Amino acid sequence: MTSKLAFLPSGVLGRFWALDTDIRPTAPLDEAEAVSGHLQLVGGVVQVKTQRPAGRTLADLHSLFNGLAEGADPTPRWLFGITEVGSVVVPVVTGEGLTQSLGGSQISTRTYRGPTIAVGVGSASGPRVTRLTVDLPFAAWAGFEPMTRRIHLDHEQRWDALDINLRGTEEQPCGRVGPIAVALRGGWAQTEDDQDHLTSVSTALQVITTSKRPTEHTHHVDVAMAVQDLLSLAYGRFLPSPRARIVLEGAESERTAASFYHRGLVEPAVLSPDRTGNRQQDKTPLFSLADLGGPTAVARWVTLDRRYPDAANAVRVRDRTPTTNPTRRVIELGAAIEQYVATVIDGARRARRPVPRWTETPPYEAALALNAGASFAAYVGDPQAWAEMFHSAYLGEKHHRGTRLPANELVMLSSSAQLLLIATLLNGAGRSHRASAAMLDDYRLAGLGEAVRRLVVQATPSQPPRRRRGRAAPASPRASSVAGAT
Repeated sequence: MTSKLAFLPSGVLGRFWALDTDIRPTAPLDEAEAVSGHLQLVGGVVQVKTQRPAGRTLADLHSLFNGLAEGADPTPRWLFGITEVGSVVVPVVTGEGLTQSLGGSQISTRTYRGPTIAVGVGSASGPRVTRLTVDLPFAAWAGFEPMTRRIHLDHEQRWDALDINLRGTEEQPCGRVGPIAVALRGGWAQTEDDQDHLTSVSTALQVITTSKRPTEHTHHVDVAMAVQDLLSLAYGRFLPSPRARIVLEGAESERTAASFYHRGLVEPAVLSPDRTGNRQQDKTPLFSLADLGGPTAVARWVTLDRRYPDAANAVRVRDRTPTTNPTRRVIELGAAIEQYVATVIDGARRARRPVPRWTETPPYEAALALNAGASFAAYVGDPQAWAEMFHSAYLGEKHHRGTRLPANELVMLSSSAQLLLIATLLNGAGRSHRASAAMLDDYRLAGLGEAVRRLVVQATPSQPPRRRRGRAAPASPRASSVAGAT
């Protein structure tokens, strides 16, 4: 968390306006409508607790709740505040609480909650956004080198001096996702600790989203989080953002960008146990941006993330629970594979295009596995047999029928199905099998591949795969059935 946001855990006092319209420059905020309150980050949620006048009679209490029931006091759209650390904006209010007291023994409060806050907003006139910059680690993943070092040695080959050159790279356009333009840039940042008198410099892969017209901040954040998910997949763990800056409507330029906090950018939806693996391995990605074919693959990845939400949700590192019950994981991935293939079929029909031939191979798992490329086929040994085995396990766990596999075998099948979905999405984003091949050929995944191949070989004699040809593709599952399964 940056220095401008360091106050959030302990909180600050301020004056706040609850608004449902934008601020008009010609009509300044009415001081009489401001309320005193306390701003604090509580459990990852931005909370503003304000003081209300206490009621004096039961009639006051009755009038208050009647007004709430009739919608006379609706939830505001956003908050503006003037605090000890500067002006702040809570772009959206997602919840609120109310306590009303009678008499003078206790104060009455109203609490507003939201997932985001912008600090140092300057001349902002509303909660909508024109630019968001999110810093992520590993600029080298995209081929950027914002920091270069040169070591000077003395005559005894000992360090004598170190020259460090910091220079941000040019923005690399990635394309558009709806009204949002996406770009990548290599950057760096300096932070100072006044207490310890320390200055630290860090490099970053900056994800930049822009829109010509001010738009809801969630549109920018969703795009940035999808790119964050892609980078997290490359490194096999959730990579939080150490810094983010936002330009709100009414602000002049990027120079007036405010420090920005969003819970989804700094912590995963599911907290994972601390990793104790090899640090050098943790710095080496399973695939790079070059493997995906360059920056334009980033916008395609975000588009696929929106087009196939079930598949994307099933493989996101931020949503992945290490201790998930293997039965639940098999059902989740099986439903995601079904929905992915069904969406491809439905999309072709809606566009009045021929349905891709690969979707005609039953079951759905086989259709996807046989279309994922040679690397996945080699990874599982026999993709058709693997698909038959996973499909049988999926139906058995979903409907509680047949012989159920041991938990360790379900884990192997679900882990390989997860790799299948990741490989499929990478193939679509990169328009080639290069990134998925780099991932599946990585030595860190070799142990799982060997175990899965052995499992498929052991199961094949007793449960030979049924190679059925010429049968029409199964009907698309209903959305309700998929939602119920997941």
